[in-house]
Amino acid sequence: MPRPARLLIPRRQRFKASVKLRPDKRWAVYYDAEEGGELRRRRKFFPTFEKASAFCDSKGRDITKFGEDALALSDDLKAEALACHRKLARLTDKGRPITLTQAVEAFIRDSGLASTSLSASQAVEKYLAHLASKGKSMAYRKSMVFHLAPLVAEFGGDPVATIKRTRITATLERLFASKSLAPSSRNNYRNYIATFFSWAVKAEMRHDNPASGLENDDNPAKASRLLSPSDLATIFASTPSKLLPAVGLQALCGVRVAEVARLQWNDIEDGTLYLVGTKTKTGLDRSTPIPPAFARYLESRRDRDGQAYIFPFKSADGTTKKADLEDFNRNKQLSKAVGVLRARVKAQGIRWERNSLRVSALSYRNAIVKNAHQVAEEMGNSAHIFKRIYQQSRVKEADAKRWFDTDPARPGVKGFRDPSTIRAEAKETLAKWDKANAKAEAESARRAKSKGLDDDLDGFTSTSDPNNPED
Repeated sequence: MPRPARLLIPRRQRFKASVKLRPDKRWAVYYDAEEGGELRRRRKFFPTFEKASAFCDSKGRDITKFGEDALALSDDLKAEALACHRKLARLTDKGRPITLTQAVEAFIRDSGLASTSLSASQAVEKYLAHLASKGKSMAYRKSMVFHLAPLVAEFGGDPVATIKRTRITATLERLFASKSLAPSSRNNYRNYIATFFSWAVKAEMRHDNPASGLENDDNPAKASRLLSPSDLATIFASTPSKLLPAVGLQALCGVRVAEVARLQWNDIEDGTLYLVGTKTKTGLDRSTPIPPAFARYLESRRDRDGQAYIFPFKSADGTTKKADLEDFNRNKQLSKAVGVLRARVKAQGIRWERNSLRVSALSYRNAIVKNAHQVAEEMGNSAHIFKRIYQQSRVKEADAKRWFDTDPARPGVKGFRDPSTIRAEAKETLAKWDKANAKAEAESARRAKSKGLDDDLDGFTSTSDPNNPED
């Protein structure tokens, strides 16, 4: 273990080769310096002994003066400093004890921010305006308002820079105690609040995010949300004709409700659904194949209603409203219509849970292509999210083919099938027939041969003498 360097004593450097290359580093002096509230060991180089000695003398005088100033402190101030030091002793920063200097600097920094910081309610209003300028949907902004409401109610007039993590945790605990919320709903509150404070840090309203890393609740294992092909036939049979294209896009293409509300007929071309980034949740373009039976049905409905949008929507006053508001209302109206349909279908004994159509579409599609990354790209998710949330176990490929063959126009009848599939099945059937015929012929030959042997045996026994022991 190396010996600790002696402080404020000129030391000649021993490596001659290094000194020859850098004669300005012939002498070194070790000393302690305070940086960021911590005492750190430092080293300074000098070309001559005289300059190194002068530096040591200067530092020595500073230490002496510091000691004299410390001795001049009143007993009350010394006692206060000692009490503060003891209070800080149980706190750490990255595993290191917090010094008085760090505590004072943090107080000065927060006080400076608090004097210029917006209140929590003002910061939330500014954040919502920021989201609108970034093109976030009205549905997302309304959801943000809903989840930040407890924060505004508790800290509305407080500077956003002074809100502490402990107070946020206490506010959420009171909220969760007063309401019966699912684990996912409680996690949503934490995530929305953390997102807001992350923006506040970027906007230089705070130095840190007090909601970062709040521990989320574990979601309990959910029952399977997979629907069967017969369930889908019942759903299609119960769906009004104007709503059928929208429900079909959810069930057979895995499109989200909000995305379906934004789709127009010109987004469908040559059996493929093309979604531009302005219409998707992720903001990324994607294309999704449409099953042949459903593609034929959509073509038959394309110009029937005279609507540009696949889900027909008319604003309350009969005029076109602001695009953002119209998009929000169309999404709300479609969600309500699907909710009413779900209640109607569930009354028939079918377990149609929230998101079951999309879950079934993704799971059945993966059973056919057997490629989670491809399915995730087609449906607008990452492979990780698909496997964690959407993928259902024990999905049979035969059921998957029946699912995508379902014709919305005739849900009780087997839908359109690809000619290549029909040819392959016919070829397989002929091969089975040939194999069965060959087996039957072989069995006939075996029986004929067996009959001939029996005849020979009968002839042999009929000419023999049963009384002759040699026969």
